[in-house]
Amino acid sequence: MLYSYTIKPLAVRKVRSFYHHVYKKYPNTYSYYDMLRYINQTVDAIFSIEQSVPRRKPTIERWKDYYMK
Repeated sequence: MLYSYTIKPLAVRKVRSFYHHVYKKYPNTYSYYDMLRYINQTVDAIFSIEQSVPRRKPTIERWKDYYMK
C-alpha cells in the first residue's frame, strides 16, 4: 500500500536555518554546496523514516495528533 505524506514547511525551514548557521559560523570548513547537500540529506532522511517505521495507531492518547497519517 502506498501512502503519501508531507513534511511541514516549518520543519524544512528549521533544517535550512540550522545548516545555514553552521555554514556561516564555519566558512572555512563548510562550503555552500556542503550546506545544500546536508539539507537535502536531512530532508531525504525524514522521508525515509516513513519507510522504516511501521504505521500504526498511537498507543498513548495524547500522541493521537502527532502520528503520520
